[in-house]
Amino acid sequence: MRVLPLLLSSLLLSASIHAADKGPSEDQRVGEGLVLMLKGENQKAWNLLFPEAKAGNVTAMYHLGMMMMRATDTPDHLQRAKTFFEAAAKRGHKGSEAMLIQVEKTLAASTPGALPSIAGLSGLPVPQDMEAARRQAEAMKKQLGRFVEPLRDVAADVTIKAFVADSSDAVKNIRYLADQAQARFGERVETQFFVIVDQEAWDPRKVFNQQSSQLPTQGFQPDLGGRIASEFGVRSTPALVLIPKDGKPRVLNNPASLLADLTSILN
Repeated sequence: MRVLPLLLSSLLLSASIHAADKGPSEDQRVGEGLVLMLKGENQKAWNLLFPEAKAGNVTAMYHLGMMMMRATDTPDHLQRAKTFFEAAAKRGHKGSEAMLIQVEKTLAASTPGALPSIAGLSGLPVPQDMEAARRQAEAMKKQLGRFVEPLRDVAADVTIKAFVADSSDAVKNIRYLADQAQARFGERVETQFFVIVDQEAWDPRKVFNQQSSQLPTQGFQPDLGGRIASEFGVRSTPALVLIPKDGKPRVLNNPASLLADLTSILN
């Protein structure tokens, strides 16, 4: 009765010895290759991972693709990375599918003679980079908004050009009238503010002071020497010029008549 247990023990011992003779498993070899790659010993890592990739191991293919993405000293390193990712993606490896999309985008955007990567990285933005760029763009808008004409999808029926020379109380009145026009006529009107700058006598402290908040945060433009104002026949400030889309400009001698003039033009 003791023959069967002894036979089973012998078989298990024989299997263990046979497994030991075979050496490290496939996963162990891939893991060792990854460790070598992370340590920067790329040639040794290649020697371990490439045979596994040839044998169909998708994890080895993925790691070789990542290695090639960083091999910027190899001219066609991105194309080689694509080959590994593509082979693994065809076998259902999700990480390789994602990396294949990124590599293809980089290859499509690269120009002849230009390096498709920087410092060994793919050069593709990660979500954190995109969010940082968005925040920077918003901050830039706030800083430069006063000097940038806002973009519109559709041209206004009437453009109002408001010319001022300082931040006097008259500026408040013009801003109030412009807001009323915007509220009544919406996108049919557009207001642009100009500050006439006499380069010899202009004092920026008269404009950029506590009252300058009355000026809009966008659409503000400097008019050096009053060149733009003179094109419309403006002789004094503050002044309003109405420019219909299909008509001649009109200088308003009495800014208080702005709403009445706009109504006659738009109706």
